[in-house]
Amino acid sequence: MATDRESIGFDRMVWDLTTLGLKRGDLVNVKASLKSIGFVEGGIKTLLDALLEVVGEEGTIVTESFVRTYRSKREAKKNIVTQSTPSYAGALANEILNRPNVFRSTHPVQKFAAIGAQAESLMKKHTPDSRPYDVLREMIFSGGKNIRIGGLDKVVGVGTTHVAVDYLKLQQKREASYIYFYKNSSLQCFKPDWVNGCQILFNNLIELFEKKNAIISKGKVGNADAMLTEMKQTYDIEIDLLKNSLDSFRCNNPSCILCNIGWKHTKTNLHGTVISLLKEKKYGLTYRAFQMYFVNKYQPGNMKSGCK
Repeated sequence: MATDRESIGFDRMVWDLTTLGLKRGDLVNVKASLKSIGFVEGGIKTLLDALLEVVGEEGTIVTESFVRTYRSKREAKKNIVTQSTPSYAGALANEILNRPNVFRSTHPVQKFAAIGAQAESLMKKHTPDSRPYDVLREMIFSGGKNIRIGGLDKVVGVGTTHVAVDYLKLQQKREASYIYFYKNSSLQCFKPDWVNGCQILFNNLIELFEKKNAIISKGKVGNADAMLTEMKQTYDIEIDLLKNSLDSFRCNNPSCILCNIGWKHTKTNLHGTVISLLKEKKYGLTYRAFQMYFVNKYQPGNMKSGCK
């Protein structure tokens, strides 16, 4: 393991990824926090180069390259989304987008980016008519893996929970948001119709994955905790959990607006959530809790499709 002050170069990165179990030919979804790794010579470029080196030309690296949405159509029209729109998903997302051999999906919001043998075919299928996480769903049934590089406070989930939630059509209170993009040279409005995730909730599932032997390996990449999982295994565990124990699908944080107020399948606890937020002096979130409580439209479900 690297010390806090030790610089981490390309060779060390390749060694750590290989030791973790990443292999040539792997189809892998990457979730990574560069800051967690330590001082990396060459920064995020070195991490991506090392990932590509380990999986080789036969492998494929996939990352999120999502773009932000806007609460008002007016603001959205000022920030029309294109294939070159930067992602808010972090340094790795924007580094991969700068590569000449990258392919990016044309989904208006939940864009993914990929390099490698299966990159073009995966990204070509993810269009404005696709569900938001269809890329990951295809990876699940194609032997895909997920690699997490970073602790629970830096990296969320293992890449399959959103797919399970979307497949089972769990509903959540959400206010409308919008983006505008061009489709066949025509300016189109797009409104997301899927749910958001709770970081604590998604990460709480890791303990269950460990019990069910869905974790291929755990180790270190530089100073960062790292974990490699098989996406089909974690997905199956999540589907089974959600089908049989839906009430347990919430985090244990009394201040969590999403888990205590947002899900349609859970009993709303506005009073307890507000008290907890006030004790923590989170007044902005307290106001947000009241806002969410009075939203009576759910996604996906009774919120009208389109941008009307």
